[in-house]
Amino acid sequence: MLSVPILAKYNVAEKFNLLAGPSLNYNLDWDDEKFKLNGVFAAFEYKF
Repeated sequence: MLSVPILAKYNVAEKFNLLAGPSLNYNLDWDDEKFKLNGVFAAFEYKF
């Protein structure tokens, strides 16, 4: 599977960020070629 997330970052504090956006997924299996669009809503980032 090939997955390409397109995320927007929101700065909550100096070292803490929230990320959200769609994720484009393509199944690379020869028998089952499918394209899916998923949402990513629970991503976060903390810089140490």
